[in-house]
Amino acid sequence: GEHEKAMRNFTACAYNGLSVQEQQRYNLRMGYLHFSANHYGEAYAYFDRIDPKSEVADHATYYRAYIDYARGDNEKAKRQFQALQSSSAYGELAPYYLLQIEFREGNYRYVVEHGPQLAERAATERRAELERVVAESWFRLDDYRNTLQHIEQYAAYGGRMGRDEHYLKGFSLYRLARYTDAVEGLRGACGPEDALTQNASYHLADCYLRLGDKKQARQSFSMAYSSGDNKTICEDALYNYCKLQVEQGGGNFNEEIQSLSHYLREYPRSAHRGEVEGYLQSVFEVE
Repeated sequence: GEHEKAMRNFTACAYNGLSVQEQQRYNLRMGYLHFSANHYGEAYAYFDRIDPKSEVADHATYYRAYIDYARGDNEKAKRQFQALQSSSAYGELAPYYLLQIEFREGNYRYVVEHGPQLAERAATERRAELERVVAESWFRLDDYRNTLQHIEQYAAYGGRMGRDEHYLKGFSLYRLARYTDAVEGLRGACGPEDALTQNASYHLADCYLRLGDKKQARQSFSMAYSSGDNKTICEDALYNYCKLQVEQGGGNFNEEIQSLSHYLREYPRSAHRGEVEGYLQSVFEVE
C-alpha cells in the first residue's frame, strides 16, 4: 500500500529488459498506481498497452471501463463491462455497473426488471445502492407502491435517508393518498431555497389542507412560493397562501392587504384575479 515508493521503484525499472509477461504485469501495476492517485489519463494509457490475450487483460478492461464510467462515457464503459460478464474476476460486478449506466441513460424499465435480482445476491452496502436505484426508477415510471417498497428496503439495508430519498418516500405516500404518513417525508425533503424544497413544500401544503391543518398549509405555501423558480408553483402557492390568510382571519390587516396586492402586481393576468380582488375588497369591508 505504499504507492509512492512503489511508483518510484517501478519507474526505475528497465522496461525493455522485462519479459513480455512481466511487461504486461508492469503496465497493470503502473496503471493501477496512477488510477489510485486519480490520474486517469496516465492510468488509461498503461491499461491500453496490455494485450487483450494477456492473463491480466480482464483487470485492464475493468479499470478502463471504470474510468470511462467515471468520466460519463457510457457507451465505451458499457461495451467493456459487457465484455466482462463472462470474466471469472469481474462477472459478478459487471452487471452492477451496467445497471447504473442504464439508469443514467433513463432506461428505467431495464433497471426495474434487472435490479431486484442483482440486489438479492448483493452484499449489504451494495444492496442499499441497488435498492435506491430501483426505487427511483419505479418513481420515474410513476409506480409509487413499488417506489415505496424499494426506498424502505434501501433504508433497511443501511442507506442514508437524505433529502432526495425523503422526497421519493414522501411524494409516493402523497400520491397513494397516505397524507399523514407523507408529511414526514416531504418535510425531510425541505431545506435550502431550491427546486426540491419548492416542490416538497408545495405538496406538503396540500397534505396539510387535506388533513384540515390550514395554519401549517399556509406556512408551507409561503415556503413553496419563495423557495424556487417554478413559476406555476409560485403563482398557485401565493394564491393559496392569500386565500388561506383571508379565510383564517385574525391576522394583521396590513399583512393581508400587502399579500393580496402583491399577488395582483405579480400576476396581473391570473385566472384568479377577480377572486383575489374580491378578497381584497372583503378585507377592506371588514375593517
